[in-house]
Amino acid sequence: MLAVLVGLFAVWVVRLNGDGGRSRFAPLFSLPDQAGRVHRMEDYRGRPVVLLFFGPLDEASKQGLLDVQKRMGEFDRTGIRMFGVGSDAQEPLREFHDGKLLDFPLLSDPAGEVARSYRLKPDGSGRLRGAVIVGARGTIMERIERLQLERLGEQVMTMAACCMMPSRQSLVRAVGTKVAPLSLPDAATGEPRPLFEDGSRATLLLFISARCPCSKAYDTRMRELPGLYAKQGLRIVGIYSAADEPRDEVAAHSRSAAFPFPTFWDPAGKLLGQLHAIVTPEAFVLDRKRVVQYQGRVDDSRHPEEVRVHDVRNALEAVLAGHHPPRPFVQAFGCAIVRAAPSPSSPSSPSSSSSPINTGSGG
Repeated sequence: MLAVLVGLFAVWVVRLNGDGGRSRFAPLFSLPDQAGRVHRMEDYRGRPVVLLFFGPLDEASKQGLLDVQKRMGEFDRTGIRMFGVGSDAQEPLREFHDGKLLDFPLLSDPAGEVARSYRLKPDGSGRLRGAVIVGARGTIMERIERLQLERLGEQVMTMAACCMMPSRQSLVRAVGTKVAPLSLPDAATGEPRPLFEDGSRATLLLFISARCPCSKAYDTRMRELPGLYAKQGLRIVGIYSAADEPRDEVAAHSRSAAFPFPTFWDPAGKLLGQLHAIVTPEAFVLDRKRVVQYQGRVDDSRHPEEVRVHDVRNALEAVLAGHHPPRPFVQAFGCAIVRAAPSPSSPSSPSSSSSPINTGSGG
């Protein structure tokens, strides 16, 4: 165990070595969140993940989670995906999550199976508490065994810094890629339609979700975009690619959101495979030749009142004027796009030491 001084307080960190090793793959799991949506660890490969095991939802845990919430803007901007993992059932987690408007999901692990798979040990009161930081390549980078709940946001942010640069370097960037023409089912009707239109000066592809709270927080802003670029030759397209969102759910969201642009359903990942999007919302700006000129976030905050940088608008204005965007890549934040489960023979799965743990049902 190594004591690390962070500012004026100490953080106890366990650096994995011996049979675990820093290269040990994070154990795979699927757990339901407070709303019943199942999250799979493998869907977050390509970005750093913090698993915050807080045990039972007592007053101390609530204080810690609220302290993390205060810094969610920082976690979003650095591309870190935050999960709280507790031992309560979904209903009390939902009441707390929705009542406090948390910007990160709370996963239900009532038997503590996932917590133990990450080698957490009970504290003095018998609670399984700690934090595990998983790098973008799916390996465990750090573990925090002693949580300081009164300043948990600062503690976790400091230790998660080890994952930020490697995650940015490991992301597959689509900037410069020419996207092949294709047809996809219309999200509302199911009828195949061409994705692109001849004569467009630029195309904005928006990967969106019927379930992701972060994506849905952008629905209003996405509805406003066509009006900002009327008669400038911009085509805007919404893409639903999450494999866990059935078409009837996608169609219902597309209708209720009333997007003034076409939306498509791509559960097989035909477009996803070309662009390597990993979260919703994620934006891609293409020029008239269908070459990606910008990839990343829509803007710098899921909360409209906190937005300071309009990344997509800046990129669109540049491309429509025939220029390159000032920042061609800005890491997106949001919910992982759930891909179709690989076949048992798929070579992309981690080693057998990371066997999946499924403790939740669909959502």
